[in-house]
Amino acid sequence: MHSIGNDFVLVDNINQKINLSKKKIRQLSDRNSGIGFDQIIIIMKSDNIKNSDFKIRIFNSDSSEAKQCVNGIRCVFQYLRLNNLIKKRIINRNHIKIRVYEKGAGITYCCGSASAATVALGIHLKKLNNIVKVDFLRGSLKVSWKNNSNLISIIGPAEHIYNGNINL
Repeated sequence: MHSIGNDFVLVDNINQKINLSKKKIRQLSDRNSGIGFDQIIIIMKSDNIKNSDFKIRIFNSDSSEAKQCVNGIRCVFQYLRLNNLIKKRIINRNHIKIRVYEKGAGITYCCGSASAATVALGIHLKKLNNIVKVDFLRGSLKVSWKNNSNLISIIGPAEHIYNGNINL
């Protein structure tokens, strides 16, 4: 799959166990002798992550692991949607609910880039309106995007937690 030329190989590891070595990833990424891709994304069941159906690992063509890729996540979502593998959490055209798991951080209470990517895809697929309330575990964001614009607006709270001094 690709998103505006940023191309990916998606490995469906949901009902099978495929282990890819770093060497194999580099071989597959070679556009002359392999498949060729910017990143390879392994999609797995999320058995040990509460309130999450799937988890992913993203590897660059040099086999280094990426922390995230919004274009890749949109392609994963499209793959899962086209194969009827996701539960819909669209409350209505103006309101959705999402959960985010970040490698190294676990379940996060909120993720602006995930809300932006989810809403942009929903608008592009004509499933959501241009202004959407996105619910997370501890609150909500308001995301807006006009399909013909390069700007996505995310409105949400920013709260002061603590002031103090620390000797380093």
